[in-house]
Amino acid sequence: MNFKIILSLLLSLIIFTNISNAQTQRDSYKVGYSDGCYSSKHSWKKDSSQYRHNRLYSKGWETGSRQCKSQRTNESRSYNLGYKDGCNSSKGRYYKDSQRYRHNRSYRNGWKDGKKKCSYRKKYNSNKYRFGYEDGCETARYRFVRNDKLYYKSTRYRDGWDNGERRCREYK
Repeated sequence: MNFKIILSLLLSLIIFTNISNAQTQRDSYKVGYSDGCYSSKHSWKKDSSQYRHNRLYSKGWETGSRQCKSQRTNESRSYNLGYKDGCNSSKGRYYKDSQRYRHNRSYRNGWKDGKKKCSYRKKYNSNKYRFGYEDGCETARYRFVRNDKLYYKSTRYRDGWDNGERRCREYK
């Protein structure tokens, strides 16, 4: 009888230790994941001794860092796309992805910033600047087009032509 009691106590101790150990391992992974995610978004947070000696902590840290970094990258992609669309809108080629604008804060902030920061100064909104820009752009892409009379008399036309020729040559 004593043997059965001792054996059952020993088995329950082993099972409890395994359950407790499994819980500790899961907690190590969670803590590592949390620290890694925090590090990728904010300031560096890593328990160096845990990272070196506890395989689950280090695996959790790496996974958390990688996943949260990709979330941040996706947010910046949305922001950049919104910025580009807002910038193009301020230049006269209006475009706004309404679905993204309503549901994605990063896109919306990028669109607003692009619209605000890329708006042309007054002189660039003039017709002469636009005509010059279009002629300069056509020169860079296809054939030489320039109204010499306007080029030498109007600084707005000349600025537009020079900018159009330079920028459209870059995207050729």
